[in-house]
Amino acid sequence: EEDEKIADIITSEDFSNLLIKFTGKYNRITIENDDLIISNDYESYNLEDISTGTKEQTLLALRIAFAKKILKNESAFLIHDDAFQHSDYERRMLLINNLFKIANDGWQVIYCTMDDHIKNTFIENAETIAHDFNFIDLQKHVKST
Repeated sequence: EEDEKIADIITSEDFSNLLIKFTGKYNRITIENDDLIISNDYESYNLEDISTGTKEQTLLALRIAFAKKILKNESAFLIHDDAFQHSDYERRMLLINNLFKIANDGWQVIYCTMDDHIKNTFIENAETIAHDFNFIDLQKHVKST
């Protein structure tokens, strides 16, 4: 029964849309002999064989798809701790822009990072994409001893 629920989510249009938004390349996952196969119209790979960054992007799409299904498309919150650190710079931009879109749809997104590139990309794009954005620099709030 749980396998059917999982299959329903990973074959859903909502998940497919999230996957292409986050990876910029892949649009579906199938289950073949207990292996997860990620693919687009031209190529297919075992999920175990793709890059760490693409795995993280895929897992993010899965988490959001599962959350939307469980919450019946109600918005909720996402907390990330350097979730894009293994993604290349081009995909980081794609991921950040899509997080802003999710936030604009009513989700609360909290992203913690120590990566200056990710931090600066959020800040630089917040003005044009985000309806509501708050940046908190924890280093300014920590007293040195």
